[in-house]
Amino acid sequence: MRAILDSRLVVTCFLLALAGCAPKLPPIVPVEGVVTINGQPLANAAVTFIPLLDHFGMEAVSVATTDAQGKFTLICKQNEQPGAVAGTHLVMVRELPVPKEMRRVIQDGRVIDAYYAKSGNRPIPPDYKSTAHTPLRVEISRATPTVTLELKR
Repeated sequence: MRAILDSRLVVTCFLLALAGCAPKLPPIVPVEGVVTINGQPLANAAVTFIPLLDHFGMEAVSVATTDAQGKFTLICKQNEQPGAVAGTHLVMVRELPVPKEMRRVIQDGRVIDAYYAKSGNRPIPPDYKSTAHTPLRVEISRATPTVTLELKR
């Protein structure tokens, strides 16, 4: 019985030691910015900053929604803290989800297109909507609290 308790203690200590060696998320720094397409503000769009970090997943991603002037403030998903982790990020810019009242008519693409057109400066070019194709790479540090994302058609 004592041997079982001793082996459990050893395993527990090992697991605790491993937990202390887990990689630490880089510092989160405040980030604001603006999104434009061909120089015009992009309103009501979803902005996602995905850090190029090993050993981290969705907890290191930061998100925002642009306002009527294309401005945004990032929020890190790790702890809902304003900002993004320091480092290089892939950036995606996509349409916001369709509101619930529009989902019933989603089969009619013309209705959805008209809905998005009301936001102005549409459509968002498809390359910016995918991590595989986005040309946007941004380096975040304390020295870059403001980011300008210029999309091209």
